[in-house]
Amino acid sequence: MRRRFRTKFAALALLMAAALCGTVVHQGSAQAQATGGDFIVRCFFTGKVAAMDPILDPGVSPTAHMHIFFGNLIQGTASFPSITSGDAGRTGTMELASNGNPQATNCQDSFDTAGYWQPEPYLGGTPYQGPGGGCTTPATCSASNNMHLRVYYLPNAMPFAGGTTQQEIPDGTIMVTGFPNGCVGVTGHGCGTGNSYPNDPSIVRYDCGANNQIPVVTPASAWPYNCNPYVTDSDDSFNDGIVAFTDFPDCWNGQKHWTPPNNPNGKVPGYVAPWIPDSNAPTDPVTGQRLNDFTYVSPGSACPSNFPIAVVQLEERFHLLTTGTGFGNPSTCANEGRQWNSPSDNAEWGDGGPTPVTCQTAASPSNNINLSFACNPSTSGGDSNCTHQVASTGCAGGPCFIGANPVGWETLHADYWQTWQEGRGDVSGNGTDVSNPPDPTQGSFRDLIEDCSNEVAPGSPTACSFINNTTGQTPGNNRVFYTNTENS
Repeated sequence: MRRRFRTKFAALALLMAAALCGTVVHQGSAQAQATGGDFIVRCFFTGKVAAMDPILDPGVSPTAHMHIFFGNLIQGTASFPSITSGDAGRTGTMELASNGNPQATNCQDSFDTAGYWQPEPYLGGTPYQGPGGGCTTPATCSASNNMHLRVYYLPNAMPFAGGTTQQEIPDGTIMVTGFPNGCVGVTGHGCGTGNSYPNDPSIVRYDCGANNQIPVVTPASAWPYNCNPYVTDSDDSFNDGIVAFTDFPDCWNGQKHWTPPNNPNGKVPGYVAPWIPDSNAPTDPVTGQRLNDFTYVSPGSACPSNFPIAVVQLEERFHLLTTGTGFGNPSTCANEGRQWNSPSDNAEWGDGGPTPVTCQTAASPSNNINLSFACNPSTSGGDSNCTHQVASTGCAGGPCFIGANPVGWETLHADYWQTWQEGRGDVSGNGTDVSNPPDPTQGSFRDLIEDCSNEVAPGSPTACSFINNTTGQTPGNNRVFYTNTENS
């Protein structure tokens, strides 16, 4: 049983600027004190590995690099572009095909039928699928044994002024963010002259989890690091292993400029980070600039006037279930405003261990980091560090590549296709609360946002956390679990 800790970086921007001399361009709302609750769904590695990506490479197979898939079980198959949502009781407003029934998923809320995928991970040049491999049945998937995502949906950090309501990520939304090509084409995020990898954790970062008995919060880092120094005898050998975070944007312009993978004649909201090449991205006919429908917001700030709609922020936390022994040191000693080497602030000083743990920072990653991700080589318009061939066939052009040591990890990115079961009613609670007879759409995406983000009084604490409709703990007819514990 492990307690979850949200990473709130209210002070980290200044700390990182001082420690890394990098410009912090964005600090996502996941990194600030939010006004509402959040909900967390575990979605497991399905066992599917395939060179396909219907957002960046629609209709293409094989693509230039491999992905692994979480959640919706038809991902990684020939029918992947035919993925559908299951809107209930909504006609005339749906961007995706609807059958009113849940799609197959291994997420532990069966209403989460969204698609999540990331580049295939490698350890020491060998494909890595976690100690338990993939799994398809949520009841038998284990957070301790199966590689998975903890999918966090986090309310926007803007103040609740005038009864502001958090909106759901719109149905059909497609998003890609992260750094699939390292610093190629990137401005900010620690990317500068002579630096091939991002060195600030504003969009992608790594930590080693947290302890369930005492508030141990491991350092946030721009690169993976050795988790073992952050486990003491009083931690009961706790070690969450390397966790890779990817934060998505959280303000929407209300527009739909992107073509959904399953309907070439339709339009859905979309976002692909501006530095990620995408020949299919919509562009402004006058300026030629990409028409992204979402943007990031600074912590505590309202959404800008041209992106006025605050939506819950998606944060994918990739649990590889590997400790990273020998990886080296993190890029910073800060997390949740803590300074690990300060006697008054070190998270380990008061835990009863014989020797307090101290944190040693590193100005650059260690050559020992052997974690890498599938990527496109520079010959395919990708990363100049994507030079290590791992297979002679399987990808577009034949060979498949990963990043070479010690910067293979910087190719991490994440993809998302919002195909949750929408349910009835709206995010203000109209038609979604418990009814008699019970509404079968309780626990749908819209209902969870209403319960977790919009039923919280300003300034009051919230306990909405892990959501799991497979354990028989459902309170009443509502799938929201008000608990701090994680059930595997």
